[in-house]
Parts: sequence; C-alpha cells; structure tokens
Amino acid sequence: MPTRRRLYLVLAIVLAAAFMQLLDVNIVSIAIPPIQADLRATSAELALLVGGYLLTFACALLVSGRVGDAYGRKRVFLLGMAGFTIASALCGLAPNATILVLARLGQGLFSGLMFPQVLSVIQIVFPPGQRGKAFAIYGATLGAASILGPLLGGALIGADLFGTGWRMVFLVNLPVGLAALVLGIRFLPESRADGAQRVDVAGAALVTVGLLLLVLPLTIGRDAGWPVWCHLMLGTGLAVLAVLAAHLRRPSPRHRRNPVPPLIPWSLFGQRSFTVGLLLNFAFFFAVPPFFFYFIIYLETGAGLSPIHAGLTTLPIAVVSVIVSGGTEALGRRLGRGAPAVGCALMALGMAALVVTLRHAEERPRFWTFLPALIPVGLGLGVFVPVIVSVVLAGVRSEDAGAASGALATMQQVGGAIGVAVVGALFFGFLGANADRASGDETAGLESALSVSQLPPQAVQPMVEGFRTCFHDRAAQQDIRATPVSCRQARQLSEQVLASRSEQVRIGVERAMQAADEGALARDFTRSAEQATLLEAAVFTLAFLLVLGLPRRAAARPGPVDVDADGGDPRGSVVLGR
Repeated sequence: MPTRRRLYLVLAIVLAAAFMQLLDVNIVSIAIPPIQADLRATSAELALLVGGYLLTFACALLVSGRVGDAYGRKRVFLLGMAGFTIASALCGLAPNATILVLARLGQGLFSGLMFPQVLSVIQIVFPPGQRGKAFAIYGATLGAASILGPLLGGALIGADLFGTGWRMVFLVNLPVGLAALVLGIRFLPESRADGAQRVDVAGAALVTVGLLLLVLPLTIGRDAGWPVWCHLMLGTGLAVLAVLAAHLRRPSPRHRRNPVPPLIPWSLFGQRSFTVGLLLNFAFFFAVPPFFFYFIIYLETGAGLSPIHAGLTTLPIAVVSVIVSGGTEALGRRLGRGAPAVGCALMALGMAALVVTLRHAEERPRFWTFLPALIPVGLGLGVFVPVIVSVVLAGVRSEDAGAASGALATMQQVGGAIGVAVVGALFFGFLGANADRASGDETAGLESALSVSQLPPQAVQPMVEGFRTCFHDRAAQQDIRATPVSCRQARQLSEQVLASRSEQVRIGVERAMQAADEGALARDFTRSAEQATLLEAAVFTLAFLLVLGLPRRAAARPGPVDVDADGGDPRGSVVLGR
C-alpha cells in the first residue's frame, strides 16, 4: 500500500491532466476574437478550433479507457500527456490558422486518450475508504478549471506576456504538462485490468470517419459556398454511420475465445432510458459549447469588451454552476427525471432572458448587464450536468451501465462539436443577413455628420451608399481575410472627395465614418447574437421535452458510477512502480 503522501502525489499528477483538458476548452473561447484578428482566420477555422477539439476528443474517448485497461493506464496516460503538451506547443507557435486548427485537433485526440485514465487511476490507487475524498478533490479541480478558464484566458491575453498575446493560452500548458510527464514517469503506478477486453478497432474507425465526414462539411460548407463535394461528404458520412449501425448489430462469432465486444452493445438501443437519454444529451450539449463560442465573439467584437471583461461576463455561469452542483446529487435522487427537467427549463429561461437583454442592450454594454440572464444559465448547468448520466442509467440494466455511460459521455462531446458547426455557421450567416438593417440604422446620423463637415450634398449620398455597400459585403463575405472590392471603391471615393478639403474636414469625415462603422458593427453583432440565442432557447426547450420521455421512475443512482469513460472495467491489478 503506497504512503499517503505518494497517494496524493499521484492524484496531483492525474488531476493536472483533468485540469488542463477542461481549462483548454474554456480558455480558448476567450481567445477566438484575437486569433481571428491576428491570423485572419475564417469563420470555419474558428469553429474548428472549438468544435474540432470536441470531435477528436469524443472519438478518442470511445476506446481510450479500454486501451488503457489492455496496455497499461500509466503508459496510455503518459502518451496522451506527451501528445497534448506537444500539440499545445504547436498551437502556441502556429504561423497560420491551418496549422493552428490541425494542432488543435491533435490536442483533442490526445486529451481524449489521457482523460479516461484519470478516473481509472483514482479508482485503482485509492482504497475504498479514501476514494470518496479523492473524487471530491477531482470534482473541485474540474470546478476550478471551469471558473478560472475565462478569467485566466482574458488575463493572459491582456498581459501580453513576452509579446505572445493569445498564444500564451496554449503555451501555459507547457510547464504543467512537462511537470506532469516527469513526475508521472517517476511516481505514477502502472495498472491493467484483469482479462481486459479487446478494442473494437473497426467500430472506432467507422464512428471516427463517419463523424468527421459529417462535421467537416457542416463547418466549412458556408465558407466554401456549399460545393458538390460538401454534399457528397455529408451523404458519405451518413452512409458510414449506417455501416456502423450494421456492425454494432452483428453478433460476435461464438467460436472465438476472446470475441471483440462492440463499442456500444446494440441491445442498449432497445432500452428507452438509454435511447431517450442519448438524444437528450445530444440536444442539450448541442447548445452549450456554441453558446460560449458565439457569445464571446459578440462580447469582444460587437460589444467591444476586452478579453478580461468578456471573461468576467461569463464568470457567473461557472461560479453558480459549481456552487449548485454540490447539492444536485440529492436533488436527482429525490426528483428523478424532474432534476434534468428543471435544468433544461432554467437554461431555456436564461436564454429567453438573454434575448430580451440583447434586444434592449446599449451599443457598448457593461459586463454586468447580462448578469440577470446568465445566472439562470449557470443554475441550469449546475442542475443538469451532474445528474443526467445517473438519471439515465437508473433506467438501464446494471450489466449495461458501463457501456451506456461511455456512450452518453461521447454523445455529449459529439453534440457539442456538431452544435458549434451548425450554430456557428448560422451565427456568421446572421451577420450577413442583418448587415443592411444595421448599416441602415446608422444612415441618418452619418448623413447629418457629413453635412456638418461642409461636404457638398452631391458627395454625401454616394459616400453613404459606399459605406453601406462596403459594410454589407464585408459582413457577408465568406473569406474574412479578403477586402471586398466595394470597400476599396468606397475608400477611393472618400479620398477623391476629401482631396481638396482641409485637414479639419478630413478628420471630421473620418471620425463620422468610423463611428457609423462601429455603430453598425455593434448593431449587427447584437441582432445576430439575439437570433442565435433564440435558437438556443428553442433547443433547450426541445431538451426539456425529451426529458419527459425518460421513464417516470428514473432516479439518480447514489454515488459515482463505477466505470470509466468508454465503459471498460476500471478494476484490475496494480503495480506500484516508479
């Protein structure tokens, strides 16, 4: 039996991985606008930074627990940590958006590889009497990562350490990852599961290829103009998932001594609690990651908040969620399916309140303007997330609980990845659709300001029309890196009109044009965020209705589910080595 000091050193090593994984989801959202400005990333590339990470994480999550059972949890954990650290360095040093996206996909892959080993190591190393405390520290660590993510991201970007700007949100992982690697090699015990099951490589390959073929065209289709190959990818992705379904339904040959168990036993889909729970998790998490994606873009680009103030704006969600989640387990046991129903209702209520807030928001709102709307969102997350898996598993046969919990965890990540692709594309589409209305609201003020600048009436109208055309084309263009022809023409017209004017007149006109552009930008982003949030409210309402499809008697099981992320059995022999 290891000493108490060594036990908690092992805990600190594996929790470093859990902390970095969750921190990296939250911290990157704050960096999206600076990344866009610096690397001139397209809307699709921005969505892939968030959604692509979730997708590769989900694909690795399907099999990584079982791989750790079979080949050694220490070995797989260290491989994941090393890959995650290297990918973080590549993200921080990326010279362009393409390299950044590829490195980010690698981050998700290696994160999914190491994350399930965390719970398995805790389960194996800690004796039953101390396991509860270890899991409590694990939960507190995840809560701290949720709270610190937006704040730390905003602080690092604002500090601009060594001139790194947004790059430090990735580079900050390096010292933590290297320390965890060195200490892990020295102190982390190796363990394997007795009679570990083989990995369904074919199933894992099918689900990975199928999901990639679905998510990629949904993400990049708008920027590419929806060419034929995007539709072909979507159709092929659906076909691959159909092959996956046939693969899962196929019974294992009985003559084999050690048959390969399927990723998800097909019999699970015959259990109502699991099927409805799968759809419910997809719907709920379809809306959560994209909300932070587009809302932070709105806060920093549309509302003009700094990264640290954007982090402060979303901070109440994390704080309230962590506080509430501590007492949610008892609520789940008492209310059963009523607990996640309350969570969904609170999320829908918070989104509806946010729609009203955005509709009446000032052009430059303060970060506390959104507090009344975001508190119900934090309450909803704090109620729903801790109990949903236990509530769903209460209606699933005990022998299927491990596989069901793994499928539910994976579906949460898949829902988030597809949600970022779909809602992100809609949000950027709304920006183009709302551009004319936004610039039109600034027309009267711009005409008045130009007239005051003593420009001839015959010059005012062409300049206003040039401004509106330029704003429309800039908001609707698929490649943000390009400068529309209309903007160059508007600039040339302005230079011609002002060529013979005094310096004072030129300054006045430039200020008027800049003010109109900023005002239109704020209106455009506010209206688009309002529409996206209305969609979010509808999705959470759908999730509420799906909760009602769960069995009435479903009540959360007491205590944590004793399984790892992909349903493998975390029990087994442990070798306490160096």
